[in-house]
Amino acid sequence: MILIGDSIALDSDEIEFTTARSSGPGGQNVNKRETKAIARFNLAESRSLDAETKARLAEKLGERLGKDGWLQVASQEHRTQGANKKAALERLLAQLEDALEVAAERRPTKIPKGAVRRRLTGKRRIQAKKQGRRAVAVESDG
Repeated sequence: MILIGDSIALDSDEIEFTTARSSGPGGQNVNKRETKAIARFNLAESRSLDAETKARLAEKLGERLGKDGWLQVASQEHRTQGANKKAALERLLAQLEDALEVAAERRPTKIPKGAVRRRLTGKRRIQAKKQGRRAVAVESDG
C-alpha cells in the first residue's frame, strides 16, 4: 500500500514501471543500460479509488493524462535505475497529491479606501504633469 495524502491508499501493484535508455548522466553507460524509469498509473482502472476521487483527479490532471487514462511520469536524472524508479514514483505521488488538494474558497473583499485614494492621487499627479506640457495659448491685440 502506498499512501497519498492523509486518507487515500493505492495498491502498489497499480503502478507499473518500465525502463528505457536514458539520456541523463552515466557516461558511456547510458548507451548500454536502461536507467531511465517510467512510472505509470491507470486512473480509469484503479481499484483503490472511488468514482468521486477519480473524477476529481481526471479534472485536475486533464492534460497530463493520456487518451487511455494513464498518468505517466519519467525520471532520468540519476545514474541508477533504482534511484530513477524512486524519483519517478515520488513525482507521480506528488502529482496525485497536488491534484487531490482542495483549494480554499475565496472570500471576496473590498478594496481598501487608502488604496483607492492613492490610485486617484497618482492619476491626478500624472494628469497635472501632462497638462503642464500643453502649449499656452497667446492672445493677440489685433
